[in-house]
Amino acid sequence: MYKIRLIILAVIAVTAATVAPAEAQNGALKVTSFPSGAKVTIDGTDTGKTTPMSISLALGDHTVVVSIPNSGWNPDTRTVTIVSGNNDLSVTLLPILTVGPPGPKGDKGDKGDKGDKGDKGDTGAQGIRGNQGDPGAPGEPGLKGDKGDKGDQGNVGPEGAPGGGVKGMQAFRNTANDGSNATSNWTAPTGITHVMIEMWGGGGGGGSVIAGAGAGYSRSVIAVTPGTAYTITVGGGGLSHIPFGRNATGGSGSTMSQGNTVLIWASGGSAGTNEALPVFPGQGDPSAAVFGWGDGGNANDPGPAFGAQFCPNGPSTGHGGGLFSGGHPGYVLLIW
Repeated sequence: MYKIRLIILAVIAVTAATVAPAEAQNGALKVTSFPSGAKVTIDGTDTGKTTPMSISLALGDHTVVVSIPNSGWNPDTRTVTIVSGNNDLSVTLLPILTVGPPGPKGDKGDKGDKGDKGDKGDTGAQGIRGNQGDPGAPGEPGLKGDKGDKGDQGNVGPEGAPGGGVKGMQAFRNTANDGSNATSNWTAPTGITHVMIEMWGGGGGGGSVIAGAGAGYSRSVIAVTPGTAYTITVGGGGLSHIPFGRNATGGSGSTMSQGNTVLIWASGGSAGTNEALPVFPGQGDPSAAVFGWGDGGNANDPGPAFGAQFCPNGPSTGHGGGLFSGGHPGYVLLIW
């Protein structure tokens, strides 16, 4: 009986040693997109799945193409490095912009009338033969005709079809370094009924052990009313931890609202801590944003030293602050 138990334990040990390396060779990839229902091709092979979807892939680099064939959306191609465990890829397909046809050319104006030619002067009488008569006096020159009136200008052709490219763009920033929000008003121009908005919240301030979390990120197309004012709030970055002075604070969210109604927002990142606890990125609210969240700051990626006062809006927008550093302020971009 003792020998049988030894044999069973040996078989279990060999099986575990064989299976464990095989499982470590793959990682899970989750793909989401806006719009959803997009086709996913990996390394030139159609997966047969549409977003949102998940698939197991070998570790290493893979080429992922997300597309909606025969639609008004451009395909998106990414190189994804698969590591052991879970891997996420979020893709936004951009619309194909078109230009409306030009209006017809106006009619040409009528040509002015030509003036009448002046009368020719009379010929003098012939003198008596022998003596040559005096030549007749020359006739007076005819008057020059008046210049014809200028033709009327042709009618202006109709305006091209709507959607003919980008008509305007405006950015909203927060330059404060005290964790406060920045609020501005934007009025929808005449003829503009939709606007694409992209926004980041403010990153969380860094603690003494754990850095601040990255802020939420949102992008969507919002319906607007021409001539109506909308409120744009840009979230401030969280304040950093000061030893014996204050704890780190979380970043503020960015929003676009009309009156008391919030149309879209991106949340702020949570503050770093003074204890060795995991910090997750601040996540955009799924009911307002179609996809995305910021990447959390950490001790290996702390952001600029000394915090938000040295964090310009740009590629680092919404990142969490490093250790003892303030979070990056938010950023809002409108395109119509």
